[in-house]
Amino acid sequence: MRRISQKFFLGLEILFTLISLMPSLLWFILNFYYAKYKNNRIRKKLLRKLNDQGLSEHLSREIVESILPEIKIPMGESFFNGR
Repeated sequence: MRRISQKFFLGLEILFTLISLMPSLLWFILNFYYAKYKNNRIRKKLLRKLNDQGLSEHLSREIVESILPEIKIPMGESFFNGR
């Protein structure tokens, strides 16, 4: 009986921890995707303006990439694995 109650309380503690961390994790994910969205919009505007100035597509892309690198997280890698 004691072992069952220990497992129950351990599971309950893990559940409460996850519930309490959920808003901050969701906020972090939301901010990451918002920053990615804004960065992509600014990159597209800058690319369009450089193309309108008469630069070639390839050169415009290189300039934009050097000023605003693309934000991307490869699938299968986390933020915390140090790679």
